[in-house]
Amino acid sequence: MKKYDFNHGWTCRALKPGAEAIPVTLPHDVMRTEARVNTSLGEGNIGWFEGGDYEYRRIFTRDELPENETLILEFESVYRSAEVCLNGEKIAYRPYGYTNFYVDLTGRLKDGENELQVIAHNADQPNSRWYSGTGIFRPVWIWAGDEKHIPVNGVKITTLGISPAVIRIDVATSVPGEVSVEILDGETVAAKAEGTSPFEITVPDAKLWSTDAPNLYKARVRFGEDLAEETFGIRTLTWTPEKGVALNGERVVIRGACIHHDNGILGACTYPEAEERRIRILMESGYNAVRSAHNPCSKYQLDVCDRLGMLMMDEYVDCWYMHKTQYDYASYVSDWWKQDMKDMVDKDYNHPSVIMYSTGNEVAETAQEKGIALQKDFTEYLHSLDATRPVTCGINIFFNFLSSMGMGVYSDEKAKQQAEAARKAAQNSRAKKPKKKAVGSEFYNILAAKLGCDFMKFGASLPPCDWKTRDAFAVMDIAGYNYGN
Repeated sequence: MKKYDFNHGWTCRALKPGAEAIPVTLPHDVMRTEARVNTSLGEGNIGWFEGGDYEYRRIFTRDELPENETLILEFESVYRSAEVCLNGEKIAYRPYGYTNFYVDLTGRLKDGENELQVIAHNADQPNSRWYSGTGIFRPVWIWAGDEKHIPVNGVKITTLGISPAVIRIDVATSVPGEVSVEILDGETVAAKAEGTSPFEITVPDAKLWSTDAPNLYKARVRFGEDLAEETFGIRTLTWTPEKGVALNGERVVIRGACIHHDNGILGACTYPEAEERRIRILMESGYNAVRSAHNPCSKYQLDVCDRLGMLMMDEYVDCWYMHKTQYDYASYVSDWWKQDMKDMVDKDYNHPSVIMYSTGNEVAETAQEKGIALQKDFTEYLHSLDATRPVTCGINIFFNFLSSMGMGVYSDEKAKQQAEAARKAAQNSRAKKPKKKAVGSEFYNILAAKLGCDFMKFGASLPPCDWKTRDAFAVMDIAGYNYGN
């Protein structure tokens, strides 16, 4: 299928009386237009913005779109609880604000004008521990194809070996039929094959992908009149206790940084230039890896990491079933984690920079039997989608110990108490807000800053910390020790 830009011609308005629609171009972070007030229920976590619900609209005719029979609408991310309506009919819903999702428009469009409406719900504050932004903050695309086509994410490329370089290409097709494949090194055809999927193709004199030499190839796949192109790198990835992580058989010492999705004064909007600038600055500072804290990263960021040679650990979520803020994603994980993870893996699969999946960040659920079982389910499901990459989870082992003692940093009750404290503070009409007691991770961050870096390491070395994490570590491939080494 062919991809078309669908980022122009939109309007956005707040869902409150008297609000007017303004023209916008996507990506768009409408939170940046809000007032910053001391009555913000999200408080400093979201930069003291108000938070709100917004409606995006796009009027178009069928003639404006490609003539192809099959039409798929892709949203790379909408924050949050996105409702998608076409001509007044709700056709899609996605609660998570950081995963890409697809809406099938095939056969749904009418002659004349069509109206697309996207509602982003972000008034239920607090729902995040960092600046989230609001709205359609990543690009939107139309995918078009005839009845005979290669579906979106229908080409998956796996390196089987490097001596010689052998890759496997799996191609999904809308109907049975033969496929032709060319492997391009720049403009040169390095290898080709024809037949039915899957293909095993030897690439002669292959240039391997690594952090020092991020060589990239392109797979050009034809199925009838349809053409799909995927950029990829040829590299092997292994992980062992003796050697650690190795690319192409060579041990890599990972020097990583945790980065959130926003781009500073640009807000949550994803722009290729901003993503490249951030990765470039990190590499110039000596880093060779990043962790997408604490949600799946953008496609633009993956493209930059591939091209510059930056390793990526893509992370799923910040919470599982215990709330860290009252209205965060913990309410949805149990129903949506499989779809969320599938979309994350589909996004990541062909990117050589992605070396690891993380299922979560400092989730004290891993100290509980229910949470350990959930981590096992996460790991097995990710392996079923992608057997080539290890699975980890960021565990603060000291937090796990505290949780097991009934002194957990996060809980549903604490999230409610913090939200209620924010609401009471917002009701205070004085210009200066009353000083609040630091709680949760903020309290322990302040404590660690005052007591020094050895504080967390000492806590992590206590035997009960091992007792309350070993079972969770046993059901993942690589142990994630947050602040514990």
